[in-house]
Amino acid sequence: MVGILPDFAGAGQRYGILTAEVFYGAGVFKIKGRRIFAQKLITMIQRIQSLYLALCATVLVLAFFFPLLTYIDNSQIYLEVFISGLRDSSSPAVEAGKSLLLGLQIVTAGAVLLSVLSIFLYKNRPAQLKLVRFLAGLILVDIALVFFQVGGMLSALTGIETDFNHPAIYLMLAGLVFAVLAFRGIRKDEAMVRSADRLRP
Repeated sequence: MVGILPDFAGAGQRYGILTAEVFYGAGVFKIKGRRIFAQKLITMIQRIQSLYLALCATVLVLAFFFPLLTYIDNSQIYLEVFISGLRDSSSPAVEAGKSLLLGLQIVTAGAVLLSVLSIFLYKNRPAQLKLVRFLAGLILVDIALVFFQVGGMLSALTGIETDFNHPAIYLMLAGLVFAVLAFRGIRKDEAMVRSADRLRP
């Protein structure tokens, strides 16, 4: 009887160790499960951000093919402004140099390239965040050029009030919205990554 008791004690000790290991293993598994879930969620969000950036690039490219501004006078002037150039049907022609749209063309093309480049920086979120912030600022500069430089100069040349109600303007504004949405998504993504790192055992 006395010889059996140590066996029970040893069994109890082994059972206690086994129970502790089971609970520890369950805890580690739970933490790892949270990390896997967070990583999957981050991947899904990253795809959404990539979609926003792709849409930003798409609408900015489309803006080249739609009217940006118009100047219409029933008697003489009919001028359509595209990012890619001027379509002047007026008589006599409006004397606007080709360099008038050069800045707008460079900034818009730069914004398209940044949008595409940002998509491929998904593994480097801090750099992606900085680039997308710069992209949003670049699109704001683009819109400012339309309203204050191109619109103002052509209005002075033609003596006609600028008509801004055209598809290219709205496409540029949509590009800005997509850039801001991508920026917010990347920032939340980075916060989630830091939170997931804190769960590591």
